[in-house]
Amino acid sequence: MTPAEQTARDTEQHVDLILRHVKGLPTLSPIATRVLQLSGSGDADIKELVSLIESDPALSARVLAMCRRSDVGARSVTTVSRAVILMGFEAVRSAMLSLEVIECIGPAADGHATGFDRRQIWLHSLAAACCAEWLSERLGRDPGAPEPGEAFLCALLHDLGKIALDRLMPKSFARAVEVCRAERIDIAEAERRIIGLDHHTVGKRLAEHWGLAHAISDSIWLCGQPPTHLPTVPHRRLVQLVIGGIALARELHIGWSGAIPSEPTHATIRACELEPIDIARISAQLHERIGRRAEAMGLMDRDDPSLLQQALIHANQELGRLSAAMDQRARQSEERAGILRAIASFHSALRNANGIDAAMQCVARSAQETLGGHIVGIIWQRRPDEAIDIHECARDGRIINTRRLVPEHTRADLAALIRERASRLDAGQFFEDLVTGLERPCDRERIRIIGLPIPGEAGCALLHEAPEGAQGYAALIASEGAAGEALVLTWAGAIGAGAAHDGARRLGEDLASANRSLIETQRALVEARANRRLAAMTAGAAHEMNNPLMVISGLAQRLVSRLQTDDERALAQRIAGSAQTLSTIISNLHFFAQPSAPDFQRTLLHELVRKAIDSAVETARAAGDLRSDSEVVAVFNEMLPPARLDPEQIHQAVTELILNAIQSGARGRIEVRVEVEREDDRLLITVTDRGEGMTPETLSHAFDPFFSVKPAGRRLGMGLARAQRLVEAHDGTLELESTPGKGTTARIVLRSWRWRKGLEAGRAA
Repeated sequence: MTPAEQTARDTEQHVDLILRHVKGLPTLSPIATRVLQLSGSGDADIKELVSLIESDPALSARVLAMCRRSDVGARSVTTVSRAVILMGFEAVRSAMLSLEVIECIGPAADGHATGFDRRQIWLHSLAAACCAEWLSERLGRDPGAPEPGEAFLCALLHDLGKIALDRLMPKSFARAVEVCRAERIDIAEAERRIIGLDHHTVGKRLAEHWGLAHAISDSIWLCGQPPTHLPTVPHRRLVQLVIGGIALARELHIGWSGAIPSEPTHATIRACELEPIDIARISAQLHERIGRRAEAMGLMDRDDPSLLQQALIHANQELGRLSAAMDQRARQSEERAGILRAIASFHSALRNANGIDAAMQCVARSAQETLGGHIVGIIWQRRPDEAIDIHECARDGRIINTRRLVPEHTRADLAALIRERASRLDAGQFFEDLVTGLERPCDRERIRIIGLPIPGEAGCALLHEAPEGAQGYAALIASEGAAGEALVLTWAGAIGAGAAHDGARRLGEDLASANRSLIETQRALVEARANRRLAAMTAGAAHEMNNPLMVISGLAQRLVSRLQTDDERALAQRIAGSAQTLSTIISNLHFFAQPSAPDFQRTLLHELVRKAIDSAVETARAAGDLRSDSEVVAVFNEMLPPARLDPEQIHQAVTELILNAIQSGARGRIEVRVEVEREDDRLLITVTDRGEGMTPETLSHAFDPFFSVKPAGRRLGMGLARAQRLVEAHDGTLELESTPGKGTTARIVLRSWRWRKGLEAGRAA
């Protein structure tokens, strides 16, 4: 079940519980139930009403008291029959029912003072009843027009649900009344927000529980609807009269209902399909009528100010509240306008900001301008399993230092901490770890943590040093509400977008790197396939050509021994030498296509390099390539440990590089440097000369087999290609850097080169 479904289910169960409590309220007495059934249309009904009243001594006393308080009564009235005749059937019935309802529901369940004045509700209900009665009388004998007494009774009970809620849930209903008054919203909306249902539904259920007529329960249920949207019910016209009576009572400022009109009273009267009314002209008449009824029911004393005076006082109080509310809303509007300006300014500054660092700086500046004080730093965690970073900020919002929290307990889920402990992040060890070690001094007592709700797993918060005496962020959210939250969400969204931008950039770089690796891998695969084909071809060629070459070489040697003249012997020796050269070319080509696997041994690098230098110098001297002013030297930056190499293959590779340097026409010193790179423990063997150097075109073909810039016949062009294959067999690389006229640097780079005795013994086993 989703959280939303669970919430809906809980609300439904809560509403059902309230409605069950409604059914648990006391029922009306049999006398009241019978009185409701009487229509008062004949003498029989009046006689039965008198008989019912006389059967209850307490009720008889109350009716006589009401008669004496009314303007039609006389102190000499001593019989119920006389009182009913003087007051009228409907007045007595309505008064009896009101008293019965008051007694039946009684005070609040726990005697809690809710601040809800039931007397004001009854005054409003009585005013609505008198107005509905007056509207019904104006209809006269129109076909289908409700009886005035019926309109009076339905309007009198239209707020029955409010009294029931005050009886059942006094604290919750008091909170709804507070929200209604503070936010100036309709009481029914406040009830639905706080309690889960409104007084219309509760009143309807209570009316059904008491067995009241459908006209009464429909009026209670539908009187909060717009008149034009009433459903088609048998009592639709009666409900319209009740709605019109409620609107008139509200216009007269009698009592309190908590209802907020959605349109002017004139519009409501028109929507109820009633004749237009000059409210100012008839207000005195209605006030007088309502006053008489209020006195008769005991809701007012003769010494109380008149209803008109009370209405004026109430209207002035309402105007005062409206004025105060308008002033408050004006202040809030100005503050919210400031927030909107801050959001606009922030977006303008963010326009050219790319990445999370730029977004954080914009947020720090915006927060300082809005909240005042100083944004000491921004706390950031990309994922819950990563460490938390603090980016310290200068006064202008620049990030001046980034520090990572070291203690293990701080490797927490920052986003979860912000969600679950938003009000408790400003204390405890977590807070101490955040502020400890800040480069800029700050007042810890004024540091507050402002959580920024970043979408996803990331967590982010601001370390805000509030101005002295200011309430800072809490005051911002409390006073600005949705506007303040919008600004905070804007900050959070900008940082989240910056992080996403950086993530996309890193992903793009990773994709580019992966693409380059893929291209290199594809090229290596193509080269490997070509080498395999070349190896097969050269192996076959070597097998097929070696026998004829051996025959040619052998016969040439025999000719040398038999020929008489020197010229002839020289020609025969040339034949033998060419056969040997061709055999060497075939062997080199076969080695390039399929080099031998390295025979790894414990190798001393000092000895290997010196032997390679000696071999190269001897070969160059024999070929006449060694200049008299050239010198090959070895440089060892440190005592090097034994290496795991094939000494013969690396010896050949280094020899080829030194020969290449000698034959480049280098003058002076040719340096062979051996060192270990500290960062990633790579072995570097570097040969540097100051020879002719290579052009970019030559450098691009330097490792091609049989490529050489020397005159034809000088060299085979296999030296660098052979050296590269030998180094690659050791999982290394051969790098070339060259500048025409300045010389060349060749570098062998080996990664896994260290000799480990235990490891090698294990491999041998």
